[in-house]
Amino acid sequence: ARAGIEGATASLGSGWIVNAIRSGNLNWFTKYLSLYTVSRLAGLPTLTTAVKAAGLQSTLMFNGPFTLFGPTEQAFGALPAGTVEALLKDPTTLGNILLYHVTPGVVKAADVVKLTEATMANGSKVSISVVNGGVKINDANVLFVNIAARNGVLHIVDGVLIP
Repeated sequence: ARAGIEGATASLGSGWIVNAIRSGNLNWFTKYLSLYTVSRLAGLPTLTTAVKAAGLQSTLMFNGPFTLFGPTEQAFGALPAGTVEALLKDPTTLGNILLYHVTPGVVKAADVVKLTEATMANGSKVSISVVNGGVKINDANVLFVNIAARNGVLHIVDGVLIP
């Protein structure tokens, strides 16, 4: 379930940083950084590239609080060939998909497991379920939780949520 760390290590060059951030061991530090910056440090470069392409970078840097369900590199890689490239050229559609990964407010893991659905920033709802001791957002598994940021919290998921 933690296969995303190897790819993230290659993109960052410092695997211990990715591991420490994803485990929450650097929350004392990341709580001073924006969700955008924490996502970059947590090994989610495709997500942050997409956020920038959709014009949402300043939102995830300066606004909030938000809860972000950030897809791993492998999640983006599992999309059909050419999907990410096409979305990067279509900021409106990309923005709608990215906002489907964000919910207003800080929703920590202990609260997520009590929910059956949540309304995301694009106005659509996701389903939330606990299956075999793990949490699913629609069909995506939540891999890492409660990664602190100045303007919210990051949970890392193994799938791209499509509205």
